[in-house]
Amino acid sequence: REVLISKPLRIRNFRARLRPGLGNTAAIIIASRGVQLFDFELVGNKDTVSFEDRESLLRVSEGGFSIVNGTFVNSSRDGITVVPMGSTRTPITGGSIRNIYGYGVERDVVAVNSRHGLLTSRIYINGVEAYDSPQKGAVEVADGCQWIFVQNVYCERCFYAVSIQDHIPRARADDPASQIQANQHIRFYNIRGRDLRYGVVSETSPIGHS
Repeated sequence: REVLISKPLRIRNFRARLRPGLGNTAAIIIASRGVQLFDFELVGNKDTVSFEDRESLLRVSEGGFSIVNGTFVNSSRDGITVVPMGSTRTPITGGSIRNIYGYGVERDVVAVNSRHGLLTSRIYINGVEAYDSPQKGAVEVADGCQWIFVQNVYCERCFYAVSIQDHIPRARADDPASQIQANQHIRFYNIRGRDLRYGVVSETSPIGHS
C-alpha cells in the first residue's frame, strides 16, 4: 500500500520501490498541509502495469509543502502530481518543489493541476531534470492554475521540456468547475533541453486528457 502522510511531518532519506504489477498505487500521498519531504528516491513499475492502472509515484493534495532533492525512476504516470483530490477537496495554496530528477518517467516529472473547481496556486518549482520521458517532459501546468513559477529546467530525450494546457478553455454557466480552467500568471525561466520534439508546448483548445 501507499504511504499516506496525513499530518505535517518532516521526512528525510525515504526510499521506496513499487513491486511489479502493482497498479493504481502511488508510493506516497501527501494529504496534510505543511509536509516536508527531503532526500528521497521513488522507483516505479511502468513496464509491468497497464495504461488503465498507471499512477504517479508522489501525489500531493494539500498546500504549504516543501519537496526537495527527490529522484523518480520508471513511473507509470507522473513523478509528482499536485492536484486537489480526496474527501476534503480543498484548494492547494503554496508549496515549493526543488532539485528534482526524473529518469524514464512515462509522463511529466512534475505535473501541477487544478481540478473539481478547486484552484492550485502559488507553487514555486526550481530545478527539474528529466531524461527519457517519451510522452511528456519535465513540467506541466494545466487546467486553471494561478501564480506558478518554474525555473531551471533541463531535459533530454523527452517529448517536450515544459507544457501549459487548458483542457476546458471556455467557462460554462452549467459547469462551475470550468470557471477556473484558464491558467493565469504562469512563469517559466531558464528552460533548456536537447533531443526534444518541442521545447515549450501550449495547448488551449479542447484537446482532452491523455
